[in-house]
Order: sequence, then C-alpha cells, then structure tokens
Amino acid sequence: MSKIKFDNKANVTQDMPIKPIKAFNNLVVGEIVSVELTEKVSEAKTGYQFTGFSVPNLVIRFKQKIDAYNKEERYSVWVFKPVVSIKNDLTAMAEDTFSKLVMGQFSHLKHILDAYEGTANFKALGKLPEIDSEADAETLLAQFKAFYEAFIKAFEGKDGNGVYKNLEVTVKFIVNKGEKRLHIPNFVNRGYIQLARFDNKGLLITSLEFYGESVEIPKVIEGNTMPGATAAMPVNSGSVVNLGDI
Repeated sequence: MSKIKFDNKANVTQDMPIKPIKAFNNLVVGEIVSVELTEKVSEAKTGYQFTGFSVPNLVIRFKQKIDAYNKEERYSVWVFKPVVSIKNDLTAMAEDTFSKLVMGQFSHLKHILDAYEGTANFKALGKLPEIDSEADAETLLAQFKAFYEAFIKAFEGKDGNGVYKNLEVTVKFIVNKGEKRLHIPNFVNRGYIQLARFDNKGLLITSLEFYGESVEIPKVIEGNTMPGATAAMPVNSGSVVNLGDI
C-alpha cells in the first residue's frame, strides 16, 4: 500500500467567487490583476491529442472591486487553452469547427485587450502567427504558445507592467448553459467588458446589457453522501472559462 504524504504548508482555501452587484445592474466592477502564460505537461489518458506534451495556457486573473457593495476579496480566472485538431476518438476535428474555436479565442482576447484602447499605456496587438490544424501536436502547441505570447506582449502595455494595471473595468458575468458558476460569456456577442465609468453620483455608466442571460446559479441537488463519513460539501472552485473546450 502506498504511503500518503502531506504538505503542512499547503494552502487549501479557494477564492471567493464573483458577486454581481444589483446597484450596477448585475454587472461587476474590478481590475485584471495579471495576464500570464503557464505551461504544464498533460497527463490525460483519454486519447487527448496533447497528452505527454507541455501545454501552454493563457491565464487572466480578475479581482472584483472592494467597495460599499462588496466587502470580500473575490476573483475570477479566465483560462485559454490550445484547441485540439484530433478528437479523443482519434478522428480529425472538422476544419470549420477547429477554425471557429480558434477564432473564438481570438475574439475573446482581442475584445478584452480592446477595452483598454485609448489609454496612455495601450499597446496595439502585433502580428499573430498562423495556426495550422494539420500540424503535428508539438508544432500546433508551439503555434498556440506564440499566439498567446503575442497577446501577452500587448497586454503588458508600453511600459511592460500591464496595460490593465490600476484601471477599473466593468464586466458582464453570466451562467453559461450547463454551468453552475458565473464567468464571462462563451460568446463575445455585443460585448462583456469595458472601462468602468461613474457619474458624479457614483452611478455606473455603461452600455453593457443582458440579453436574456442568467446570473442566477442553478441550485445544487442536496443529498450527496459519503459512506461512513460526513456529507460531501459543495466546493466553489472560482470562475474559470475554458474556451478551448467550447
């Protein structure tokens, strides 16, 4: 029997989830606090095309504003992952599907970046590399890494410290179909992020609207029990959107 080792310095708490503010028409005001590239070797064993390869992710971390309406530190994490060209059943992804998924990531990232256009530190997006659905796994991952790095360079701004630093934005969070958490919409549609503006009375000025989307989290059915132990407690994992799996 294998021995279980414990890390006595492990942090086992999780971020508080985003909370829509009724006074802001259920929108959320806050700041992007980091945009970074992470890499991890995939250990998936379900036919995943990138198993065994170092997979790059572009990770954007958003922090909700602490004010009269929100007293807690609340975060949302938006994760962009490479799109596979080979499905788990080892058949090729349809070309139009692959293209839509990739262009969907481009649209989201460009939309977020464009929210800062016109600010003193704004840096236009440079030339993006091509992404080839017929490339082998290693080459495809390298192309996605270069794609993410191009966006990160733009997000760094002219001073290299972040075009988003100390700039509040208004964000529309919703419950996407089949989800039980709030995160940015699956589709850019009419937009979900813009610089935050307030009038002299402190009222939010925004053109962002809801178009039938829900901000109500579906109720979790109770009664999940563990034999010989206490009932399993639901866990809030924070707000994460994986656009590569849409």
